[in-house]
Amino acid sequence: MKRFHTKETSILAATDLKSLRYKILYWVLFGILVLIALCSVIPTIWAVLFGFKGSQEIYAVPTTFFPKQFSLISIYDAWQALQFGPNIISTLIVSLGNVAFTLVICGLGGYVLSRLKPKGAKTIFVIVVWTMMMPSHVRMVPLFMEFIDFPVIHVNMMNSYLPLWLMAAANSFNIMLFKNHFDSVSMALVEAARLDGCNNIRIFSSIMVPLSVPIIAFVAITCINGAWSEFFWPYLVLNDVKLQTLPVRIFLLKSKPQIKMNTYMMGLTFACVPPAVLFAIFQKKIMGGINIGGVKG
Repeated sequence: MKRFHTKETSILAATDLKSLRYKILYWVLFGILVLIALCSVIPTIWAVLFGFKGSQEIYAVPTTFFPKQFSLISIYDAWQALQFGPNIISTLIVSLGNVAFTLVICGLGGYVLSRLKPKGAKTIFVIVVWTMMMPSHVRMVPLFMEFIDFPVIHVNMMNSYLPLWLMAAANSFNIMLFKNHFDSVSMALVEAARLDGCNNIRIFSSIMVPLSVPIIAFVAITCINGAWSEFFWPYLVLNDVKLQTLPVRIFLLKSKPQIKMNTYMMGLTFACVPPAVLFAIFQKKIMGGINIGGVKG
């Protein structure tokens, strides 16, 4: 009877663990990973528990990690005090816009560089790669000046979502991600579509897009997660309180003395929940997209 062996993908093979030296090494590495995980998780847990504490518990010395009483009323009171409804809607609008602009522009950009390859495509690809190595702070002032007075048409895009959507679409990493994936698609499918009379747009929408579901899912999830964590540009561009995203709103609440510390920490919990739920649901898609982007090239 034939035996099928799975390929070893770990640092230590199963046979290595039979040795005492490798067992010790395994448990040392395991302990280090547990310590790193605790350092990452404990601050978040502490912030969540802090929101359930009363004023006396917050300023008590010595402080306690767990609150003496858990009350769901604290969540309702914090929600009423913070009034995050418009800001969550604004963050959702930014997220959906980022996804739409990124998938269309970066997807078409990757398709052009991968399959159409017009004259000067190599130069454009070099420029795209070069922008990935450019420090982000170099682009801040030119971008801000463009948003105040966009060249040629002279339109002020401040206090609108359009600058955030355009910056999300101009993502060099996502363009390269789509290009690398389209390079792996069999050219026979493209040639067969051309024989059937499909133009470039039809090939992109009918062949490339259905074969790129893992990449599309990964890019969409990262765009949504980025919108929930982005602070700098929404803070500069969106001045209207109703248009501000959730991270900006939470930052501005620090200057309001009427907001209690436990209420503020509960607001941080509200901001952490959507990305955490998104990652928990689409964890396989996220890790799969990272693997595809890191291996193919």
